[in-house]
Amino acid sequence: MSSAALSHVRVIDLTHYIAGPYCTKLMAGFGAEVIKVERPETGDKLRGMGSFFKNEPDSEKSIPFLWLNTGKKSVTLNLKEDKGRETLKRLVKDADVLVENFSPRVLPSLGLNYEVLKEINPELVMTSISNFGQTGPYRDYKAEEIEAYAMSGLMYMTGETNKKPLGPGPQICQYTAGLHAYIATLLALFQREITDQGQHLDISIMECGLEHIEMNLINYLHMGKVSKRAKDIMVPWDLYPCQDGHAAVICAPFRHWLKGAEMFQEKRLFEKKYRHARDRITSRNEVEDLITPWLSTQKKRDVFQAGQDHKLAFGYLASIEEALKSPQHQSRQFFEEIGHPVVGKHKYCGAPFKMSETPWKSYRAPLLGEHNKELLRKNQNKSLTNHQHTGKNENPNKRDLPLKGVRIVDLTHSWSGPHGTRILADFGAEVIRVEYARRMCPLRGGRTEGEAYNKLPMWFQVNRNKCSITLDLKLEQDRKVLRDLIEGADVFIENARGGVMDMLGFGYSDLIKIKPDIIMLSMAAFGNTGPYATYAGYGATLEAMSGIRSLTAYNSKSKPHRIREMDVISGLNGACAVLTA
Repeated sequence: MSSAALSHVRVIDLTHYIAGPYCTKLMAGFGAEVIKVERPETGDKLRGMGSFFKNEPDSEKSIPFLWLNTGKKSVTLNLKEDKGRETLKRLVKDADVLVENFSPRVLPSLGLNYEVLKEINPELVMTSISNFGQTGPYRDYKAEEIEAYAMSGLMYMTGETNKKPLGPGPQICQYTAGLHAYIATLLALFQREITDQGQHLDISIMECGLEHIEMNLINYLHMGKVSKRAKDIMVPWDLYPCQDGHAAVICAPFRHWLKGAEMFQEKRLFEKKYRHARDRITSRNEVEDLITPWLSTQKKRDVFQAGQDHKLAFGYLASIEEALKSPQHQSRQFFEEIGHPVVGKHKYCGAPFKMSETPWKSYRAPLLGEHNKELLRKNQNKSLTNHQHTGKNENPNKRDLPLKGVRIVDLTHSWSGPHGTRILADFGAEVIRVEYARRMCPLRGGRTEGEAYNKLPMWFQVNRNKCSITLDLKLEQDRKVLRDLIEGADVFIENARGGVMDMLGFGYSDLIKIKPDIIMLSMAAFGNTGPYATYAGYGATLEAMSGIRSLTAYNSKSKPHRIREMDVISGLNGACAVLTA
């Protein structure tokens, strides 16, 4: 793993279930040595939870465990005994990171709280993930995904207006917390380069869930607007029935709607009263009635292709099985085969983002206690005297933000890209948002009267802490300005369709001629390669085509509902990618 991005990082993993193991799975995949500390005999509780390979309950056959613990090493320690705690402390002495997701009272009761561990290793970054955080009246309360989803406000937004709210199919709050923990841990490692000291990180799963409804929250905080459990405000922007299931009919990018609407073979769609997006919102029922006859004669994949041929972000509702067979995934080799001594070879989801120079590595999950001999014996006689400071920084009290001095040129638009760059800006990066005045970001709202484009709360939410410059890349003088910005930048981020930046002369091969060590993040909806690379996509498109939307419904025969929000997940993954690079 010497060529991996995190090969210099050693992680002690005291996690179980989903959020914590997903965080450390990412670290292992990008090269960190992750030592998973498990209970003797039983191990991580997830080993005892199904589904199981061949429906045979066994600690080595839990499918969730096999997926969430790839690339790790396993040692068994009884932390209720002095010997186990002393061995853990010896492991901590040489570690960079410790990740745990016990209830906040557990490690202090064992004498393994951060204050104790930092005496052994002052440079240790300790990441604690819990249901409600390390402080507050709920800190010791138990919760599963359904409680986190409900109490974060997400469930209030899921389902039909006149029915009870829906719980999620996937464990969205758990995985979001895992992404937050990964981001926070890498930021703390950057901060350690400034201060020569570690720190304790506090991740609340419920608070992480809030991020998915950030637009609803900001509208309430700024305008007192209470969101409802209802269809998306845009029209058409939903699943609609067709011959063999449901098509995702997404009427954006809005500039292509009038041309794209020709596919519905309905002249009334071009009447003036439906011309603007605002007009279609006020005439929802009429517009949906006009597109229904054509949809009823089509198959869902044909609707998807027709929409994309007209440059609209259409998709279709895929089952998990259909998503696995997607030609886009097949072309990009997203699913990887990994062997295991007990369950044999199986396909796993691959990297959450592809890195050109330091790629993801896929290794199997460990057997329980498989690495006891390798890792524990050599630590038996290690001294526990306090770790020595390296003296890298003469001023350990310095508290600059971890990304201070990092410049990012941000050519993203809509929600996912700006959300990711907002996270980086929040932690000190100088983010220069490049905008095109003639085609403003949809989050600016589309109105010009009274400078309404500068007044929308949702714009504030995802673009705080950023700078803005307007450029027209059709003009050579503006292209020169962008090249000058790139020359002084560390990171360049864009979320155009695949191939667009190459066409504009700002693809990766162009950028490295300007700045050889630049990091470029491309966030195309379907990736920059494969048969769908040039296709458009929004969160509603991707949630349907990924199979995720198929998991959340009132019953097996009703239309599935969105859990919201794939843009947030994509933005988090974008921030993860930049920090990893």
